[in-house]
Amino acid sequence: MTDAGLSVVIPFYSHSSDLSPLLLSLEQSFSSLCVSDQKNIEIIIVNDSSPCSPRESLILPLRRIDLAVNRGVGATRNVGIKAATFNCFFCLDSDTFVPVDFFEKVKKVRQLHGHEPIIQGIVLEKTGASRFQKYLSIVNFADASIYRSGDYAEFLCSGCFMSTKDFWEEIGYFEEKFTASGGEEFEILSRIPFRSIYQSFLIEVQHDYDNMGVRIRKIWHRSKHYTKTAALNPRFSLALKLAAGARLLLSVLMFFGAAVLFLDFSFGITLIGLAYLGFLVADGGRYARYIFDRGGLWLLLLSPFFLFLEYFTAGLGAIFHGSTLIRNWRRRRD
Repeated sequence: MTDAGLSVVIPFYSHSSDLSPLLLSLEQSFSSLCVSDQKNIEIIIVNDSSPCSPRESLILPLRRIDLAVNRGVGATRNVGIKAATFNCFFCLDSDTFVPVDFFEKVKKVRQLHGHEPIIQGIVLEKTGASRFQKYLSIVNFADASIYRSGDYAEFLCSGCFMSTKDFWEEIGYFEEKFTASGGEEFEILSRIPFRSIYQSFLIEVQHDYDNMGVRIRKIWHRSKHYTKTAALNPRFSLALKLAAGARLLLSVLMFFGAAVLFLDFSFGITLIGLAYLGFLVADGGRYARYIFDRGGLWLLLLSPFFLFLEYFTAGLGAIFHGSTLIRNWRRRRD
């Protein structure tokens, strides 16, 4: 195991998207590197007992690990990380693809941040369009998921991880019992003592996020699993439980604000406004600064609408799963 290179870990499942777009984008980025840098790259595909086979590559230094039984996302990632030749690793999902300068940007991130863990969201901005058109594409879920920083386990944002094997051994790897989508990310983020985010441009596209129904379903499931993880995981400190509760409370407040809009418009708008202000306060102003830097005052004024859509959906998921947790707790108590 060395510190000079980078191991890219890609889990592959029966339900995974075709790996061709991701591998093709990695090939293009890999080909742009000098020979000495290419020698310090490896791509590890961990097949979680899928009968499908990802395509081969004549360019990439691919390693393939086949699991005999389906073990879930956390376990599959752990297998790849433990098998990595290099100390530094980057986890990619099969439903993403990367820009041509991906490896160069990863190198810059490491130069700036050393070996501290990098957690960041998945982002694509529509190019060649006005600021207003860019934001419309985001609101319509057509091209992008806008980046937000937040608490350790932000349920509105997929995490992609770049860290070191040393650090992952220290914190104990992904929790393998959290097999549902997103569960392993929420759980491990609760154990990372700090969160360093570098400009979120390493992942360029996530497939299916151009579909509003897919986006809403993913938010729904993530919020449910986040509720379950925060409530049941003994590793969560009281402070993290309170932070998780505050996040979910804002979602529920946003949901009820929307529900009463037709009965009392001013009261509903007030609830939604309070939830939005609560988000800005809880986030320490980072979201507002990020939006303002990207699109100025106009984009900042439009941003509550996009947040409303996501928080409204997350609120539905939180209410649904929160009620289930309460019923189960009452059964155990009785």
